This record gives sequence, structure tokens and C-alpha cells, in this order.
Amino acid sequence: MLKTFVSGPATGPSVLFLHGGGTTSNLWREVLSDTRAIRAVCVDMPGHGDSNQIAWVDFPTTAALIEQAAFDALGAHPQHLVGLSLGGYVAAELMQRQPDRYESVVITGIHDGVMPNRWIMRPLSKVTGRGVQYRWFAGVAARALGLKDDVKARFIDDTVRTSPDAVPLFLDQVCDIEGIAGLEHYRGRALYMAGAREHGFMRAATIRMAKRTPDAIAAIVPKRGHAWPGEDANLAARTFEAHALGEPLPRELDLMTATTNWQKSDATVSSPPRRGRPRNHSGLSDPAH
Repeated sequence: MLKTFVSGPATGPSVLFLHGGGTTSNLWREVLSDTRAIRAVCVDMPGHGDSNQIAWVDFPTTAALIEQAAFDALGAHPQHLVGLSLGGYVAAELMQRQPDRYESVVITGIHDGVMPNRWIMRPLSKVTGRGVQYRWFAGVAARALGLKDDVKARFIDDTVRTSPDAVPLFLDQVCDIEGIAGLEHYRGRALYMAGAREHGFMRAATIRMAKRTPDAIAAIVPKRGHAWPGEDANLAARTFEAHALGEPLPRELDLMTATTNWQKSDATVSSPPRRGRPRNHSGLSDPAH
């Protein structure tokens, strides 16, 4: 069974948080300390943290395990998704599996299209798999991501618990992705994000994905990198909570929509109000599970 933790008011909209590769659900603790109105369920993915004894297989298998773990933790399916990096690819898999289930999704730090220079990524994935066991290696990664000192310390502690067998598997599978499937069929509200310091290919992917999703916003986080929720937990908290609640997104973000012809908008952009879908509190798996 995957390790989970739940926080926030039981009456709030439920949000499933999915962490990046080589870290754990602890990534979200500082972010969630700044939220007030959402019910969060955070999962350690296979091969990571307290779930590191569960083998990473592939994205469909991971998505199925996470669906079950989140349902068991909440007694219902979560209403919203947030995924960072590796967790973003898993969130995209969940969107594809159940396009009507999730009212909203935030995905940050993933690509859509053939990854540049992926020929070099496969040998690097093997090196990363070996290095992830060492604190000095995790420290180098934390500095490269621009994490704050307190977040950096937790990141290092979490990274060395990652299964070295899982790392080359999921990195190779990420390299194999040539496009995010099924976005055209997603029925909820989508927010695709990247840090301004990420590779231009990743920033451009936010618009490519938003254009293919019926109700979507693309956003760039100024002056931040790939792991921007670890750089600015307060901005991440306000962004994720506002999107789940259908409230105006923080003005610090560079937002782009179809109405602005996918150019930066200076106006406040609001997500539409949440749909009034009833939550399943019965503890019984719904038929689509």
C-alpha cells in the first residue's frame, strides 16, 4: 500500500498532490501550511519515500495505485489534482483515465512533444539512479533547483530514500513521452505551469497543452525554476487553493489564455466556479473506479 497523509478541513474540496521524482510527499508540507480551505491527500509514489519498497513499473500502474490509495485515505475520490514534474505526468495519466472525475488539475514542469537531446538522458538516468543514494549527490540537485535551506534539508533526506532501481525506469519512461494524450477529452479546468527559469521547451509546453484542453490556462512563474513550489511555498499554496476553489489566480503569475491569444494577460484571471458535483462519502468504490 502506498503511503499517504491527509491534511486540511474535512469540509474543504479534496485535492490530490503528487510530488516530483526523487522526493516524497513531504515536498508539500510547507505549501499546505499556507492553505486554509482545501482537504489535501499526499501520496508517496512507488519507489519513493515510505513507498520505496513498492516497485515503480510504469505510469498506468502508478496511476491505478494512487487512485486506490487516495480513495482509501479519503473515503472518496479526490475532486482536484496537483502534479509537479514526475507527479505531473502521473496527473496527466489520471486525466486520461478518468476525464470526467476531476474538477480541476494543476500540472507544472512537464513536456509535451519530443524531448530535446533525449539521446543523452538515458545514460544520465543510470548515473542518477546510482547517485540518488548519496547525500552529496542530493545536495547538488537541491542547489541546482534553488531550494531554500530548510526545504533543501528535507529534500536531501527524502532523495536518499528513493529506490535506485526506480530512477532509471521512470526517467527513461519520461524520455519516451512524445506528447500528452487525451487532453482534448478532459472535462474539468486545467492550469499548466512552468517556472520562468525552466527550459524554453518546457515553458512552451504549457501553451501547447492549454491549446488542446477545452478549458485551460497557461502560466509562467516569474524568476522561479522547475521546483518553484519549493522556492515559494506561499505562492504555490495561493495558486493551488485558488484554482481548486475557482477563485482569481495570484497576480504574480504570467497568465495566458485563448482570449489573450496565448499572450501574457495583465488582467486578473479567474477559474470558473467549482462544479457542484456531490462527493462520495460512502466509502464504497464508485463504478468508474
